[in-house]
Amino acid sequence: MKTLLNHTFCGSKIGLSRTENQDNYLYCNQKKIWCVADGMGGHEHGAIASEYLVKAVRSYFIGLSDVSVEDLVSVLHEVNNDLYLHSKEHSVDVVGTTLVLVCVIEEDSYILWVGDSRLYLVRNDSVYMLTEDHKKVFKKKTSSGSIKRVERLTKAVGMGAGFDVSIKKTKFISNDKILLCTDGFYNATSPQEIFNLTKGDDLLHIKNRFDSHLSTVSNNDDASYSLVIFS
Repeated sequence: MKTLLNHTFCGSKIGLSRTENQDNYLYCNQKKIWCVADGMGGHEHGAIASEYLVKAVRSYFIGLSDVSVEDLVSVLHEVNNDLYLHSKEHSVDVVGTTLVLVCVIEEDSYILWVGDSRLYLVRNDSVYMLTEDHKKVFKKKTSSGSIKRVERLTKAVGMGAGFDVSIKKTKFISNDKILLCTDGFYNATSPQEIFNLTKGDDLLHIKNRFDSHLSTVSNNDDASYSLVIFS
C-alpha cells in the first residue's frame, strides 16, 4: 500500500467571554495521530481536563512503537476515571472534555470521538461529517416566558460511569483533507465555508485562509481546529 504523506495546520482562538482557552490539540505527523479536545468545568478545570487528555494520548503514542485501538481506548477510560475523581476532590460538577481523534495504524485509519467535537472529510467536491454529536437538544422556558434552545452533552471524557468511546474504521486516500474541530469553530463555519477554505493544492494559501478565517470567528466559545492534508 502506498504510504500517504500528510501536512497539518492547527489553530486555536480564545472565546470572547473567556479568560483562558480551554481547548487543546495534538498532532504528530510522524506517528500519524491528530486530536482536538474541548474542556469543560468552569475556570481552570476545563483547561486542566483537555490538557490532561492530550498529554495522556501523546504519552501513549510517543512511548510505544506497537499501538492498538483497544489499548488507546483503555487509556481514554483511565483519563475518564482520573478526571471524574478530580471533579469529586475539588467539588466541581463536571471536569471533562470532548475529544475527536484520528490515528493511522498500519493500513487503516480510526476515528475516535466523545462529545460534540467533529471530524469533517473533504473529498473531491464534497464535504462529509464523519462523526455524530453526543448531545441532546431540547427547549427550555426562560423566566421571561420565552423559549430557548438548549444543548447538553450526553458523553464526555470525565463523566465517570457509563463512559464509552465511539469508533469508526475508515481509509483515507491521496488528496483527502480532514478537519478536526471544536464546536466554537464549526458553529462559525458552514460546510460550504469548509470546502472553500480547503480547496486547491497550494498549502500556503490554504493555511492563510484558515488563519484569516479564525481571526474573524467571534463568539463566546473557544474555537480550535486541526487540518490534515493527505498526499
